[in-house]
Amino acid sequence: SSRGYYEDIVRVNDAAGAIRWKSVRLPGRGEFRPVSVRVYDGGGSPSHSYSLQRSGGASYLHVESVKKGSLLHLSYIVNNAVPLAEKSSFFSMPPVFLQEYDEPVRKASFTVLAPEEMKLHFYASGGVLLEKAEAGPLRRYSASLNDCGPVAETSSRGRHNDLPFISFSNMDGPADFIAWYNGLISGADSRPELPDGLFAGESVEQTVGSVYDYVCREIAPEERGFGSPLPADETLFRKRGSAEDRLVLARALLEQQGIRTYIAFG
Repeated sequence: SSRGYYEDIVRVNDAAGAIRWKSVRLPGRGEFRPVSVRVYDGGGSPSHSYSLQRSGGASYLHVESVKKGSLLHLSYIVNNAVPLAEKSSFFSMPPVFLQEYDEPVRKASFTVLAPEEMKLHFYASGGVLLEKAEAGPLRRYSASLNDCGPVAETSSRGRHNDLPFISFSNMDGPADFIAWYNGLISGADSRPELPDGLFAGESVEQTVGSVYDYVCREIAPEERGFGSPLPADETLFRKRGSAEDRLVLARALLEQQGIRTYIAFG
């Protein structure tokens, strides 16, 4: 099990920032427990109202009182913040971005406490430096950024190239990765309900092509972090999904046609 503590202190300077912070996507899929959700107006008066909504496998914190000139203070706990794959002891924390587009950051910090015997591997963007120290029976990993100017969004490079982030896992090689990902996929297995014979072809190649065309045509692409595929029937219902979601759906549809399917990485 794991527990994450998150805190954001945000000065909302314009209307675009108000739109951005009215709805905050919470990290991971664990249990959300609020510590403090406060919005201070220009006169310093606080508002504590918020609502929680789950959509497409993600949870969103809605804070309607955010507006231009607000000071927003969010702090909360997420139980089981680090996703653990089924039938596997391996885990991977998706990238945590320390900055978003067009948002200057005064200070950002990231800390992980883990048992001393647990071997963790970290992956971070070039500007993030990781420090390691002993903390009694635990090992403490920490990173911080200070006084970062705003980063303009570019469509060609992508978030992982533009923005500072950090992620980690306990996997130590391809065999561990395969065991972890097989556990993720088994957790997303489901049976989509579609009319019989929809993809039937005169050959395996025709059936595969029919499934491929259907997923490309009917399931709109959606950007989401790697390592959190939704169940196939949920992706079919939503009519949109990440590359992984669409892959899991295609695999399920092919399996229903009696075509044994394997996921490959290259």
